[in-house]
Amino acid sequence: MDIIIIGAGIAGLSTALSLHQKCDRWTITVLERHDTLQALGSVIGIMPSGTKVLRHLGLLDDVWRVCGDRKPVVNWRRWKDGSVLMTQTPPEREEMFGIRAATGKRADFQKLLYDAAVKRGIAVRFNQYVADVDETVPTVTLKTGEVITADLIIAADGINSATRRTLDPVSFQTFSGIDDYMTSIPCSVLEADPALQPLLTSANLWWGPTGCVIAGIAGVGSEERYYAEFCNINGNTGVQGQWSQEADIAELRTAFADWDPTLQALLGHVESAKIWHLAYTQMGLDWVSQSGKVVLIGDAAHAMLPHAMAGATTAIEDGASLAECLSRATSVAQIPRSLRAFAAIRRPRLAYIQSEGRNRSKMFHLPDGPAQQARDEMFKKNPMMGAPAWDGKHIDEPPSAKQRHLGMPYVVGHEAIDYTNRRLDDIWDKGEEALELKERWWDFSGGDPELVSG
Repeated sequence: MDIIIIGAGIAGLSTALSLHQKCDRWTITVLERHDTLQALGSVIGIMPSGTKVLRHLGLLDDVWRVCGDRKPVVNWRRWKDGSVLMTQTPPEREEMFGIRAATGKRADFQKLLYDAAVKRGIAVRFNQYVADVDETVPTVTLKTGEVITADLIIAADGINSATRRTLDPVSFQTFSGIDDYMTSIPCSVLEADPALQPLLTSANLWWGPTGCVIAGIAGVGSEERYYAEFCNINGNTGVQGQWSQEADIAELRTAFADWDPTLQALLGHVESAKIWHLAYTQMGLDWVSQSGKVVLIGDAAHAMLPHAMAGATTAIEDGASLAECLSRATSVAQIPRSLRAFAAIRRPRLAYIQSEGRNRSKMFHLPDGPAQQARDEMFKKNPMMGAPAWDGKHIDEPPSAKQRHLGMPYVVGHEAIDYTNRRLDDIWDKGEEALELKERWWDFSGGDPELVSG
């Protein structure tokens, strides 16, 4: 099987590794439009469901190397004064989900995956601008005029996916109205400021009516820095579709002027920031072309708000699940069936997580008042945000609106490879109706946040 992957981001490279591990006889070529790896954004987190896949790929030692040996306590704080609403500890998280999450610099994760791909003989070609995709053959035509034929094309070309627009010209992304600022400060600056020194001992999240802040240390050695991401939900400065625009620091400071004094002190040391307008893809996109020979994965298929905290994780899950689905094909003629199975298995989960990201953007930014107080009380009673009655067993189906207490275990505790194979065992040899999407899940929007006390 000849496979082309468009895009050498986390989705494309992790998928290449999952495919190679599943069958090293497949020929895999990754095409990257730029002349080097591109890492938009600074810090990412990979949830336990993603680190389980990386363990399966034999990469965990490398993951911990680029993350450092940090196992930080996570404090969720009130926006106004920084008082702690809840605290999550590494042993609690690891005991609940059986493995640690990983947090580090996006560029380090991407380089780790690239090095692993090259070591395993996967071809990664740079300066390969894909000008057109013909889904019928299928082929990609490069800007140079070169035409490359394959049995399968996997589009991992991000939220601005040109492949998605080729397959569905009316597809669109929705801009959220939230400006996202990414900043970083040398750790030595915080060490020298008594008001900021305590921030170095934990990761911290502030949630408030006009935005949120996520902050912590990332990088190792001389590259170690303190990163802080500021989201302004009333933003109108970021430019739609631009991901590396220089921010006006004065505007950032003004947006958070009445927040926790510790944040004021932190912002006093910020010298520069990047800004972009947060967006997500529309719900209900067709991930598989009509020919069944082109498939969308990662942000190209299901970009979500960062409130879901699952973008990189679900991209890694996609690759692992797709590899399992393709392994069931006994000939190239069965690739379309594999892709339909992949979509049937994965889309309900991603519909839920995309919806959950939008729901969290409401819940985390409640105005001060009774609903906010009920949310804070819920956090205090149930700091791990896990269902008090959860038995630790895998949750196969997305929780309904009445089962929102199972949301965190479902999202974080997913076993992508095992679940994919169990679903394939159930549907592969059945008729086409078995590959139809469970449309009832597309009705799930979650509505306004439901506050479930412990």
